[in-house]
Amino acid sequence: MARVLLVHARAGAPPEYTIPKVAAVADTCVLAVTPLSATARSVADTCCETVVDISDSRPHADQLVEHIVAAAHRVGADAVLTFSEFAVIAVAEACQRLGLPGPGPNVRRARDKRAMREVWQRAGVPVPTWLPADSIEELRSAWHRLTPPVLLKSAWSAAAVGQVIIRSEDELPAAWESSGAALAGGNESWFSELRLSAAGQQPAPGFLVDEIIPSSIRSWYDDDRYGDHISVEGVVVEGRYHPVCITSKAPTTPPFTERANFTPCVLAPALQRRIEEIARRAVDALELGTCATHTEMKLLDGERVCLLESAARFGGVLLTREVEHVHGVDMIGAYTRAALGEDPGLPDTMLVQPTAHAAGSVALYAADSRGRPWSTLPPFVPDRIDWASLLSPGTKAEVFDGLSLPSGSPMPVYDAANGYLNSAGLVFLTAPDPATLLADAHAIMDGLEHALIRAGQ
Repeated sequence: MARVLLVHARAGAPPEYTIPKVAAVADTCVLAVTPLSATARSVADTCCETVVDISDSRPHADQLVEHIVAAAHRVGADAVLTFSEFAVIAVAEACQRLGLPGPGPNVRRARDKRAMREVWQRAGVPVPTWLPADSIEELRSAWHRLTPPVLLKSAWSAAAVGQVIIRSEDELPAAWESSGAALAGGNESWFSELRLSAAGQQPAPGFLVDEIIPSSIRSWYDDDRYGDHISVEGVVVEGRYHPVCITSKAPTTPPFTERANFTPCVLAPALQRRIEEIARRAVDALELGTCATHTEMKLLDGERVCLLESAARFGGVLLTREVEHVHGVDMIGAYTRAALGEDPGLPDTMLVQPTAHAAGSVALYAADSRGRPWSTLPPFVPDRIDWASLLSPGTKAEVFDGLSLPSGSPMPVYDAANGYLNSAGLVFLTAPDPATLLADAHAIMDGLEHALIRAGQ
């Protein structure tokens, strides 16, 4: 049987879900660059040949690549994979050295948002108007050259961490400090790029400033409970892009923190094909090798779109589980087979037809579905909530421990610059149809505060 080295780092699809999927395809050895939770370690110990934790040494940069190459030689790996945003460059470089299929030499285009934007501009793919900024002086210059308000973001972060909207010039210093502080906090909790920095440091150059995209759902959805952005999930196999399906979203919490994903996409097939064509142009322009892809874009009036980013990994939270539940496509297994040079068994064309099932992931923040912060902060006790009281008959909710704080933890105050790091937990929902899923996801977002209050009484 083939053997896979799976490099674990924080961010991306959770290891409790991905490790058994990889192990079902090939003998699996885990190299943990960041700590595995107790649950994930138990899962890995059960279904993997070996589990080696090197997180105490906190390897970065060239040291990390050397660790991966050495581990691959030690276990005789036929493929090296990661599902982490922050380890994908290191894994790509290790695969090149080992002569194994991987994301390829252009992988930085799928991590550095500035390089990504430059590639897409040359390819004629629609992107926001933007400028680089690596100092408060460059931020001020960008402010005067762009049309406010603007969005300050890190070129290397993920999940909206470090994003700050700036509406007036006197906000520039505070925005710069707030974004930097959020990124530093992410670094402390292993939520930062591993390849291009020394331990404890952020990679540089690191920032860009966007004009706010004039997004709208008017020509796409007739229900404002859907958000104005989508993502296309797929796999690139030896340079050929295979889009699998589109995932819908709930409206973001300010500034642009994702709240919930919904599968299947309910847009008309013709509209989905239009999105597919833009996604294909965007991914093809990045010129990747063999990797997962998660391509995000904003919806605009006139059935137009604007690209946000495309990562060389799957979407985070439980998005891949949603796709498997609804469409029957095991994307983790498909990617593993592709990396081993086998037939991934992916659909011939992107899946756009309605299905009899629906599934979604809902992040639990101290803010309602409209982004309004809670007036109280009850303890986070998901195991005591009567979830059925929030849901429709036939809908099931599962609190995913691997992406949740321990029961009894303080509920985090929502800080706009911290993005997904504000999350107390994640709920995986299954529902009989998309309309029920949408309603129940919003019921959780709007009812969680009082449900936690009741649960704590």
